[in-house]
Amino acid sequence: MPPNIMLIDDDQEISDATAALLIKRGYRVLQAGTGEEGLVRLRSLRPAVIIIDYRLPGKNGDVITDIIKSDASTAGIPILMCTAQATLAQPLGGNPRLRKPDAYLIKPFTSAQLLEQVRLLTGG
Repeated sequence: MPPNIMLIDDDQEISDATAALLIKRGYRVLQAGTGEEGLVRLRSLRPAVIIIDYRLPGKNGDVITDIIKSDASTAGIPILMCTAQATLAQPLGGNPRLRKPDAYLIKPFTSAQLLEQVRLLTGG
């Protein structure tokens, strides 16, 4: 069975393109447009990886990541955060009290970079 990927991004065009890329590579993808929607869907799905955008309406990606990583039932799910808010020279600092994602991708990134991060995080 292919790994499930949860994709949390409020930009529908980017979310759809990312989902299409992952589906083409054999992943099953569940999309959510907000962090809160992602948290609700997480109750019924245990994805192999969560890909989350940093800038989301309502709670930002760093807050949603902290919520997921604070819950013992979801803390072990790897999270890949995508953002245009940082450069490779200055990785996201964010709130030091919040738990961090397992990996970052700085926008713009290539399809190959995304697929490589997903492969690494799924252990594939």
